[in-house]
Amino acid sequence: MRQLEGLIEQGLFRRDLYERLAQTPISVPPLRDRREDIALLITEFRSRWNARYHEEKGFSEETMTYLLEYPWPGNVREVENAVSTLCATGQSSSIGPQLLPAPILTHFDSSRSISGVDISIPDDGLDLKAYMFNIEKQFYLEALDRSGGNRTEAANLVGINPPAFRKALKERFGIGVEVDDGDN
Repeated sequence: MRQLEGLIEQGLFRRDLYERLAQTPISVPPLRDRREDIALLITEFRSRWNARYHEEKGFSEETMTYLLEYPWPGNVREVENAVSTLCATGQSSSIGPQLLPAPILTHFDSSRSISGVDISIPDDGLDLKAYMFNIEKQFYLEALDRSGGNRTEAANLVGINPPAFRKALKERFGIGVEVDDGDN
């Protein structure tokens, strides 16, 4: 209410409207002071996602630990956005912590690293697009290596549909189709 009083003094907020609002003050403590609500909110937002998209998304125990222990400075809206992000990017019914939004991961890692990737910016800067391109390419190559060259299996490992995976290999990364799928 103090902020509104300042706006009234500056002529940016109407006093009569303020007086109407001040008749029924509503105090909502920040989410960090209502820790018991976090699990309920996560469950509700995940249920809404699953109902809307007819999916069965869920979070691993480790992911839930991160979500429950994070201080949520952005409050409820931030929880909803994090859950939506996890559901949109996750491909399984037990989504792991590697898909958590960066602010959550960096909060728990004082070295400012996400899953072993250094996210500090060098003094002379960096080409972010090139950096991200190289990281993505390494994930594609790792998936191919782990799948023994099977592109369908590799696509599943990184949560991408097989046609999109094959297209990215060829068009974005210049990796030919000489890799045997075993599923042609």
